[in-house]
Amino acid sequence: MVAYTKLSDAELLNMINSSNDAAFKELYQRYWARIRAFALKMTRNNNIFVDDLVQETFISLYQIKKEPDAEFNLESYLFQIIRRKVINYLIRDKRKDECFNSLAAHVNELSEPTDADLILEELQELIQKGIDQMPDKMKQIFLMSRKRFLKRHQIAAELDISEETVKKQIYYGNKFLRSMLKLILTLYFVQFLLQLNKFFSFFS
Repeated sequence: MVAYTKLSDAELLNMINSSNDAAFKELYQRYWARIRAFALKMTRNNNIFVDDLVQETFISLYQIKKEPDAEFNLESYLFQIIRRKVINYLIRDKRKDECFNSLAAHVNELSEPTDADLILEELQELIQKGIDQMPDKMKQIFLMSRKRFLKRHQIAAELDISEETVKKQIYYGNKFLRSMLKLILTLYFVQFLLQLNKFFSFFS
């Protein structure tokens, strides 16, 4: 039985390249606490999205295809990845807030009930915008799954990555779109309640 705790980072990374989940688990346990603490510090202890970003950071280990050299510092690599992911998330989050404010203003200006076909069209446009905002690798995998209807093993073979990576990228893609759609549907529901309130106030 392999004693993973005694293996070096480089040895474990080479095993991960062969889709060794036990090696991945060992590196995860070895660095998870420090990487998460660093991310929390960057976000002032906002753990709403930090855990997802930390998970994505470790998933990126599956994307290291070349054998690490003697100078490769895994901890430094992970810190660089999580730093970039947190910054990118905060930028996207700011854009989402701007999109929310703009859409809220648009919904509040509506005087007539929104046509169902128009709502569907707008939702489709928003889904496409959400896909366009995904990281390049996530977007590529998501479209291969949803547009080309490829199975996970087919995507993994075509992109030369593990099925686990494909699975997790699709999961996070769906999660990203769901959060965006929840935001939009909430706005339409609020608008509906406002119109309903106007309707009943007419008879009061």
